[in-house]
This record gives sequence, C-alpha cells and structure tokens, in this order.
Amino acid sequence: MEAGRHPEIGGLKRIRSLSEFSEGQLTSLSNKLEVLSAHKNETVIEHGCSENYCLYLLAGKLEATTQDNRATLFEGSEDGELLPIAKIRPSMYQVVARGPASYLKIWANQLTEFAQQMESDSGQMDVVEIEQSDEENALTIQLLKLATIVTPSQQ
Repeated sequence: MEAGRHPEIGGLKRIRSLSEFSEGQLTSLSNKLEVLSAHKNETVIEHGCSENYCLYLLAGKLEATTQDNRATLFEGSEDGELLPIAKIRPSMYQVVARGPASYLKIWANQLTEFAQQMESDSGQMDVVEIEQSDEENALTIQLLKLATIVTPSQQ
C-alpha cells in the first residue's frame, strides 16, 4: 500500500454520507485523507479484520472473497456513487487488488471528528458514536444476515 495525494472534492461528494457537505467542509476533510494505492495481488483487507474504517475504490479492480471462496469483483469508475467495500467488521471478506488500484481508507474516528467539527461550526447536527465489542459486532452481523433493511431512499 502506497500513500499519495489528497482526494479530490468531487470524489468525496460521490460518497453518499458526505455529499451534502459544502466544498469548504470537504476541503477540510480532504486535507486529512490520502489516496492509497495497491499493486496487483496485494491484500488491502484481511479476512477477520476488525479495524474500523471504510474502503472506497477510486480506480482499478478489487476482489472480495469469502471464506467459502465466493468472490465479488469491484471496478473503480470516474462517475457514480462510491460505495464502501467490505464495511462490516470483523470483515467477512479478504479483499485483494486484481491490478493496480487506488482507494480511500476513511477511519470511523476521522468521520466522527469531522462530523463533530461540523456540528460545532453549525450547531445543527448531533453526532453519536457507538462502541461495540467483537462479540457485539458478531451479533450485529448475524442480525444483518437475517434482516431485510430498507433505507429511506428505498421507500
């Protein structure tokens, strides 16, 4: 994994949870982030990883494989919404670059600090951080496997 430049504001706006922030706010966040790169066959997320971050593929190809060898290929694109890859922790996937790839790794505490900063600047947002043990994370994963989740945008 190699670190590079800061992400472009347009790229950050493609992440749904960041799309409503102003350019100035996103510039502030961008300065705290780096675009990372991976070489072909480099592992970017290990199966069982419990580090609390979201990975967003910007360019290239990543393959997420479960323990029973079911694989999903993700391809970066220049447009459309950026979705997190293998977000649930501990990770149920091993994620490997299938060629040169560039991506963002946004740590949960970075988003929390950013949201808290925005809250103190505007006074209009409540930020709640939930801490979970590994056992609670495992229970959450089991519940998510059983549940059908409908987001407001799907209603």
